[in-house]
Amino acid sequence: MKERVQGAVTAGVALVGVGVMAVTPATQQAPEALRSAEANVALAAQFKNPPAENLAISAQRLVQSLAGAPLGLIPAAQAIAGGNNAALYAVLKEYVDGGLYVADPAIYALDDVLPEPIGGDPDNIQEQRGESLITQFRADQLIKARDDVNEALRDSLGVGTATQPAGNEVSPAYAAARLGGGLAVSAQRAVTSAVAAPLGLVAVAEGLQESFETGNNQKLYLALQAYIDGPNYVTDPVVFAVDDVLPAPVGGDPETNPAQMDNSEITRLRGNVLLKPRDAVRNVVAGGLGVDPVTGVPVPPASSATLTTNRAAASTGTAERTGPITRVLKSLKATPGDGASTTSSVGRHRAPGSGPLGNLFKKKEEKTAQTTTEAGTKTD
Repeated sequence: MKERVQGAVTAGVALVGVGVMAVTPATQQAPEALRSAEANVALAAQFKNPPAENLAISAQRLVQSLAGAPLGLIPAAQAIAGGNNAALYAVLKEYVDGGLYVADPAIYALDDVLPEPIGGDPDNIQEQRGESLITQFRADQLIKARDDVNEALRDSLGVGTATQPAGNEVSPAYAAARLGGGLAVSAQRAVTSAVAAPLGLVAVAEGLQESFETGNNQKLYLALQAYIDGPNYVTDPVVFAVDDVLPAPVGGDPETNPAQMDNSEITRLRGNVLLKPRDAVRNVVAGGLGVDPVTGVPVPPASSATLTTNRAAASTGTAERTGPITRVLKSLKATPGDGASTTSSVGRHRAPGSGPLGNLFKKKEEKTAQTTTEAGTKTD
């Protein structure tokens, strides 16, 4: 993460620039048929044309980008439906980058017509910071805001390597985009869970059948666990986003495993308040079914010799009862998250891309692998 944007005025202007980027995707979104065949539109390194010509190039790029904008929604929808966050990020990045793609020729045209030191950069080369205030503002504020928004998108979607600045100091552009990304992921999870919820009843029915036939309640418990975990599955992206944008020690938990996060006030609130109702319900249901509240593995029943010893000792109160009621009461005292996995496939502060109800749409072999991986985590 680069240094924080300094000054309220420059930060505000940078955010306005980001807003423009968000609504005008780069022309690369459009198919070849919609791209201009003129070489001067595809200038990649410099704008040394007369100001009027640069302004015309910006106008042309704007028209082409607006024409291609709806086409970009098609691959975005396909990426969302397929759960391909890398492909979704590639599409969204085009929209974020589109602002500077459209504005750059106009920026350099303005630089050419204004006197030094405001304008008058002698080179007009995009890869250089420039010598005028206009080109330096472009490099220090607009490009920085664009890069911060792209970083926030990566963190929201769990794409690439997660980053964290010292003290969790972030720019206003990153904070706004990260919170927006967290809210969007939570909304998408809420919709997906609502659609998949009726399908989960099939898994419950299958679990009941297996329970009656074999006495193994693991499949039934895991089907019910998906519903128990649903609320936290929906809210976690927002919680992680808030933790990402607030300074330490309120936010900025450095832990990479959601099951172990407790190094900031936000993640402690999540573990001690938001997850407690879920864990309490898990323990009640798991205790009634005789399974582990995290993994769903059946708890081995006591042997007949142990039962005899317990009955004999019960009159003196020297042994713990092992009946079903006692087992339920004991499960309520279990430490939430016992047996949780110490590894995580997600980046820092990032919620997993798929959750309990979402795996109903996966192939059978994928469900088995995912259940083994996610059963020990407190997140989903």
